[in-house]
Amino acid sequence: MKHRIIDQLSGHWRHSHEEDEANDIIVFRPVDFPFPPSRGRAEFELLPDGLACFCEIGGGDQPQKHPCHWHIDFQNDEPFLIIDDSFKRLLEAQIVNCQNNQLRIRYRSEHLSG
Repeated sequence: MKHRIIDQLSGHWRHSHEEDEANDIIVFRPVDFPFPPSRGRAEFELLPDGLACFCEIGGGDQPQKHPCHWHIDFQNDEPFLIIDDSFKRLLEAQIVNCQNNQLRIRYRSEHLSG
């Protein structure tokens, strides 16, 4: 199961805030998705080998990139996406669903993306 999730998550994902749901579900789409205009979008790229790049929205709406790594952690049989750099955790989120070019997560802890 873990390998299947890694295969599904590997790729470059961008926040599709227009699709976020009221129940704290955050939606990401592949970067080539036809997004409407926006002042900035958080994104991350997950490579199959565990390396990653986490991009948050910085000053002047310019992306700030953080080289990092990622893994899947199962907590009470629920998969969680964990993204860390050398100093801190950048994202910890329950993977609600990943299919049809849509990644739906629920943040568990503080994170950098907006």
